[in-house]
Amino acid sequence: MPRTKKRASRSSTSTSASSKTHRHAPLKRPTSNTQKRLWQLTQRYRHVGRPLSQRSWVGCDCAGACEPATCSCLRDQAPCRQSCVCGPTCAHQFPVCECTDGCAVGGERKKCPCYQMHYQYREGCGCFSTEGRICDDENELPKTEVKESEIPSAGLGLFAKEDIEKGRLIGVMAGEIEPNPEDPDFDCFEIADGISLRCSKEGVYYAHERHHKDANAEYRYMEGKRKREMVLRAMRYIGENDEITAQYRENGKDPCFDIYPVKGAYAMILGDTDGAKEPWVGKILSVDEKQGLTVQWLLRKEGLHWIPSPIREKIELKPGELIMTKGWVDTVDWESFIRVVWVNEEEPDGVLNKNTWWWTRRYDAVKQKMLD
Repeated sequence: MPRTKKRASRSSTSTSASSKTHRHAPLKRPTSNTQKRLWQLTQRYRHVGRPLSQRSWVGCDCAGACEPATCSCLRDQAPCRQSCVCGPTCAHQFPVCECTDGCAVGGERKKCPCYQMHYQYREGCGCFSTEGRICDDENELPKTEVKESEIPSAGLGLFAKEDIEKGRLIGVMAGEIEPNPEDPDFDCFEIADGISLRCSKEGVYYAHERHHKDANAEYRYMEGKRKREMVLRAMRYIGENDEITAQYRENGKDPCFDIYPVKGAYAMILGDTDGAKEPWVGKILSVDEKQGLTVQWLLRKEGLHWIPSPIREKIELKPGELIMTKGWVDTVDWESFIRVVWVNEEEPDGVLNKNTWWWTRRYDAVKQKMLD
């Protein structure tokens, strides 16, 4: 799927070290009632709407009045939330919105303080009681399914089994909370300062990354009923049977995965094999704006027939494993380039699957022997 260069946490705001620099642009001088409320909140709580500047991802456990010395929310310079023990009567609770047009679902999301500051709509919000327009209803999630992606050789993808309205909550990312991993980990989303959500490989995990302008959904933080969640929300109308894609970082930032081919990256290339077009994987050795890409080929299971017997019969590939070649280098034109892909240069830990590509062995095409 997922994820960062240091998806030492994929982040819906940013990844790895850069994720910690996420800040909202200064609010313009307030002109509407909503802007005035947000202005007041940002003056009172410096880190409101800034999840990665906060150390806590769950509500406070204050039994009485919240005080800066004891309240985890106030220590984070943020207002209290639904998951807090202090409850809705707390003077520091994030205020309900006054929207009446459905907010995220079919409404004006940018005008809603809950949406802007990553708070789940709740009882008391104007949209909550609007007939037929209950926002962020976790009991009425759209039906989706995981099946083979339409993106060439991308493995499994996430598809809509019904029409999904713009703004509708598609699903919540499942997983376990742990400290940020030291090494790159593409199964993690940074959920708080120094804390990551290790994603379970199910449901919305399988939404592949697409640049924000091309994606039909978005990953966002949501201060939910139980804790801070990572959710997938429709960014535009998604039709039944459409594949659901999302960028892992906010609009205006580059995707977690490179979308432009550069030297040292890996690329999916459409190649001609016995008259049939099929995707190949190559490591990019050089990039020429006119000529195209010079790549060193890697062999998937489907390409092992290029290795002669009896060497071929001795090779057993694990799920997702590729064989790097020595001596098989070609220059391919830009029309053959499909997309940049992520390939590990060591065997990954944990469960192996075809959504994870990696290599550790090399085949010498000149000497016709395995090198590793």
